[in-house]
Amino acid sequence: MPSNMHNQNTENINSKKELPKNIVIKELPYATFRIIYGKHNIEQDPKDIEGLDGVVLEGIGDYSTIESAYKILEACYESIQYKRIVEKAEKDRQSIFFADIVEEDVTIALQESLLNIEPIAGVLLLVSLVNDALKKQKMTRREFLKRSGKLLSGLFFSTHILEYPLWLTGKDEEARSIINRFVLDLNERIHPETNLIVLTLRNHLLAQKMQTIAEFTNSERKKPEIGIIIGHAHIGIERSLEKKSEERTEIIKKILNFTVSNRIKEKIAKICWFNFHPKTNRWNAVIFEDPFLLTFINDNQQQNF
Repeated sequence: MPSNMHNQNTENINSKKELPKNIVIKELPYATFRIIYGKHNIEQDPKDIEGLDGVVLEGIGDYSTIESAYKILEACYESIQYKRIVEKAEKDRQSIFFADIVEEDVTIALQESLLNIEPIAGVLLLVSLVNDALKKQKMTRREFLKRSGKLLSGLFFSTHILEYPLWLTGKDEEARSIINRFVLDLNERIHPETNLIVLTLRNHLLAQKMQTIAEFTNSERKKPEIGIIIGHAHIGIERSLEKKSEERTEIIKKILNFTVSNRIKEKIAKICWFNFHPKTNRWNAVIFEDPFLLTFINDNQQQNF
């Protein structure tokens, strides 16, 4: 794991009386997390990352090697959403992290698994994840069944499944529009529940890695503040950050044990850290692994062996 780092920026967006509408702050004992919502086709305001010790960029790609990580960083300088973000991070010597998984790889692996087992299995996994969530919320099982009875009866080949988490957590028109775009991509898929499961996995993996990033960013001088730029469809990451590592891992296990791809499992613990060095005038890349997730992967591999 890389040595501790500390950003010298003193101005913090939390000191402002009113936060921008696209930002949510989560205060936890070991760190402050700034969730910055955005869209890939809209330029992100660089002020959103003001004062952060580091920022995680969502939806990056495969950064499992140093070479591929540098290529992705170069692409960020040409990205509509991230161009001004990476420029500001370079200027202010703020760290950049890649911690997301390649959504397409996991989706394909999950779909391959679903094709090899009974058709209802994907729905059962999704219901299991919902049941886990109900244990943490005030909604009773009876209330849940009253709301979801008609919905679940027409689940297959239906696009309503993608609106389901919004229905439970409250209306969010921005998130709804993003999910509606997902609908177009999923209409021809056998299992429309796939994307929701992958979304849940990504939220929990990102939350776990953000905790790890905060822990090695921590210094004696101040509690670290880590940001993440992410799409509105990922509103579930707010609750994921509040969970303990053990709780998050149970959800991750439940989903990953459902897939057949060990190649995917081997990559999920990786984190790429970019730290800008003014003397060399370039970014230095370090790839390390989340120790909590790495333990799970190693245990899983031993069981398979």
